[in-house]
Amino acid sequence: GGNTIDLSGKVSGSVYLGGQSITVTDAKIGGSLYAGGTIVSLDKNSTIAGSLFAGAGNLTINSQIKRNAYAGTGNLTVGSDARIAKDLYYAVGKNQPQATIAEGTVLGNIYKHEVSTPQKNSSQAIKNQAAAFAGAFKFGSSVISFLGALIIGFLYFKFQKKHFTETSGLISKSFWKTFGIGFLVTIALVPGVIVLLITVVGIPVMGVALILFGLFSYLSKLVVGLALGGWLNMKLKWRLSEYWVFALGLLVIYILKIIPIVGFLSGLTVFWSGLGALTLMLVSKTE
Repeated sequence: GGNTIDLSGKVSGSVYLGGQSITVTDAKIGGSLYAGGTIVSLDKNSTIAGSLFAGAGNLTINSQIKRNAYAGTGNLTVGSDARIAKDLYYAVGKNQPQATIAEGTVLGNIYKHEVSTPQKNSSQAIKNQAAAFAGAFKFGSSVISFLGALIIGFLYFKFQKKHFTETSGLISKSFWKTFGIGFLVTIALVPGVIVLLITVVGIPVMGVALILFGLFSYLSKLVVGLALGGWLNMKLKWRLSEYWVFALGLLVIYILKIIPIVGFLSGLTVFWSGLGALTLMLVSKTE
């Protein structure tokens, strides 16, 4: 994000951009481009391997788009150098300039939707569009985060299955114990770091402790996901494999996260119980 963004060069995955003025010049994007700004411009030397998702006051497309283009804009220009391999979907305001689309640039179909935009409500409309774009971006980020956690969890199963299942088992057997220990570890972290900094010689220990805390913070939702999935599997009398049990529990955690208030409380519960279980496992291994 920023006021003025200039993108060029090669990017292997998808790109997310938000700013006042966005210019894409001589760029090769391996995934899709998500762009939101007052002015968005894509030059003829740029290629998007996926789709274009753009929301802008003025949008100019001269690039190569290998899939679809989706645009919500006040003024759309598709230049003669542009090539959209599939369909173009765009929405423009009835009281705003219409789209200019060069002939032969869209190889699929063109779908147009006009939106009523009374001048007196233009500020509110912009706010609503921004809120909708932010909501969509947040949802997309959650999906990506869930898929990433799912992959990490499967790798955890493959290489550290015993540790994964035993840690999750601690939560199932002693939930309140793991919850309380996780809470105490969190409370003790800051004073402990300060003490180690004062002693100087404890700085290496502090570094290791912070690394472990960061690692456990991420792994906590994985071990809680396996425990929660196991509990649901038992209560519903399903016969899911361990992988599906984990995926089910993790999905429930991510669904709870998007619910206001409930998401915050469930997030703390997942974090503290998972952190406590991982801490107990670490202590038991060192004894």
